[in-house]
Parts: sequence; C-alpha cells; structure tokens
Amino acid sequence: MLGLYKNNMPDQKRYLFISHDAKRTGAPLLLWRFLKLLKEHRPDIHFEVLLKNGGTLQADFSELATTYLWNQPIKPENYFLKRVFQKIKNRFFHQNHQQKLTKQLSSKQFDLIVSNTLTNGDLLKQLAPFSCPIITYPHELPLSLKLYSTPEDITYNISVTDYFIVPSQATKANLIESYKIPPQKIEILRSLLPEIKTQPKGNTRQKLGIPADAFIIGSIGTADLRKGIDLFLQLAAKFRHQLVHFIWVGADKTNPDFFVFEQDCKKLNIENQVHFIESTPNVLDYLADFNIFALTSREDPYPLVVLEAALLSKPIICFDGAGGASELIEKDAGFIVDYLNLEAFAEKIEILIQDRILLEQMGETAKNKVLARHDETKAFNQFLKIINIIEP
Repeated sequence: MLGLYKNNMPDQKRYLFISHDAKRTGAPLLLWRFLKLLKEHRPDIHFEVLLKNGGTLQADFSELATTYLWNQPIKPENYFLKRVFQKIKNRFFHQNHQQKLTKQLSSKQFDLIVSNTLTNGDLLKQLAPFSCPIITYPHELPLSLKLYSTPEDITYNISVTDYFIVPSQATKANLIESYKIPPQKIEILRSLLPEIKTQPKGNTRQKLGIPADAFIIGSIGTADLRKGIDLFLQLAAKFRHQLVHFIWVGADKTNPDFFVFEQDCKKLNIENQVHFIESTPNVLDYLADFNIFALTSREDPYPLVVLEAALLSKPIICFDGAGGASELIEKDAGFIVDYLNLEAFAEKIEILIQDRILLEQMGETAKNKVLARHDETKAFNQFLKIINIIEP
C-alpha cells in the first residue's frame, strides 16, 4: 500500500485529464498509470478523461473514469462514402460533436486541467471558456513538436499553462531554451516504473526461429525516422556475418513505409537477421530475451521502454544529445555514443558481445539505478502535490 498524503480540503475538486491519444505509447501509458494509482488509492478524488484521439488504451481509460473522445471516428460502409465523409467530417460532424462536448464538459466546472503534451494547443483553445488553471505535462523535444503541432498552437499552449511537469532534464532544458519558460514554473516528475506483474515468458528464440546461442539486439517503438528504424537496420548490416539477430517491436506492417524497411533488409542481405514485431501488450516477453537494448532514436525525451529494459537488467546504448535516456545510462548502465555515429555504436555492441561479465554488470547497474530513481510512492505523492490535491 502506498504511503500517501491525505486531502484535507473540505470541498472535493474536479479534474480533467487530457491525453492527445490512447495509443500504447509512452505519454498515454504514463498518464494512464498515474490515473490508475489515483483511482486505486484516492477514490475520494473525482476526475474525468478527455482523449483528443482514440487508440487501444481507450477502454483502459474508460475503466478508470468517464472518458470522452474529442475526434470521433466515422465508419462509412464503403470506400466511396469514406472519401465523401473524409471531406465533410471536419466541417460538420466533428464541429457539431465538439461543440456539444465542450458544452457538456463546461457544465462540469472543472477546477484544473492536466494535459499530457505540448501538442494540445488546438484543443485547449476550444476549452478556453472553462477558465480554470492548466498544467501541461510535455514529453516532446524539438523534432516531435515540429512533427505533431504548429508554432501557433504551441505558443497558445504555453500562454495558457500555469505550470509544467516534465519527465527529464532534457525536456526541461528544451522548455527553458526554446520557449524562455522560467525554470521555477517547471518541475521534473520521475516516471513511474513499468508494471511487471509476472515473469516474462522469454521464448523469443523459439517463436522467431532464432538459434539458442545467437546474441539479440532489440529496440521498441514506432518504426519511424524519429525513432531511428533506418539507423537500426544500418546497424544490423554491420553484423550480417555474425550470429547476431535484431528485433524491433512496434512495427506497423500496414504502413507503406514498412515495405521500404523490408526492402532495405533484402538489399542489405539481413532479412534473416532482422525481425519486425507489431505493437503488442506482451512487449516484455520479447524484451526479456534482448541481450542489449539499442535506442537508435534521433530524439526521445525519456522513453518508458528504457526503464523497462533497465528493470530487466539490460544494458542500453544510445546517442548523445538525443534526449533523456543518457541521464539514466551515464557511464555505468550502458554506453552513450556520439550522435548518429553507427561505427561507435557497433563497437560498443561488440565490446559487450565479447565481454559477458561487463554485459551483466551494466545490466545490473541499470536495474539498481532505475529502482532507486523511480520509486512509485515518491513519484505518485509528487504527482498528487503537483495537481494540488494535497497541501505541499
């Protein structure tokens, strides 16, 4: 049982938590986990959830609280209707739905809005009549912000935010340097440790036909350029003549870009060494069999998958200047190599292939560090204080 502070306020406050979507990715998962703890340990707290877009976690959010979907999907019966609806849905369907939803939510008279990203500026504009404080919980760095929002919406988001919470020093530094936000308005909230309820199965080799004595390099995340899927494949090509296999968990095999990655594997002659796994809730079953976690991201604020890897005693290799992972890795939980230097990345992998004692030592160090720095009770109590449920 968590040792929690109590709410001494006489009146119950009402909170609205906003997630940009409900996909099984870092920011939505982390918000869902904080809200799950809130539901379990503070049933006296009333909160509701607004999802800008849906996803596989939508049902999980709904189990915790009343959950609303801002952008409702339209499912026409045939392709022609789909094209027609695509043209009119933003103008009529969404506008009508969102106006009704705004009116409904406004009647709730929320005391605080907590938004899990800096890319919700367009949505927050619609909620402006609520006239309540806003806390923004950004997980993005510059590249993500350019990909998923506009300068105008980001500026608006910042202008209406009363306080910021961030997962890493890297995200805090970006807010200060890029947007001139005063440091006293930003607080680092350590991410919760991933839930590992049962021992991962660890049957990856058998499932994928990988030899029992093969060395496995793995990564997890959306298979795109920001996450460095192209760099991951180039890295794999450097080991094409060794008994080393590469696994990427989180590939969308329906995405046209995936066919490019498959073709790259064939042209690089690594199609038998690289394995693409689609997004799955059983990601830890694969991670358990990785020997090394290779974070080839060009940018990642403080990915939860790094915490999962560390929790399972996996050494981690990442690029310098690519986000917050280096704050955990430092010099003893893996290696940090110069940005996009694949030669150096491969050299560090080779060191760990040859030195299994060092491999084990770095993995254990990663586990000990993540357990020490990501205490659940401490993080959750800090979360409670930040949203003003309890007295500081």
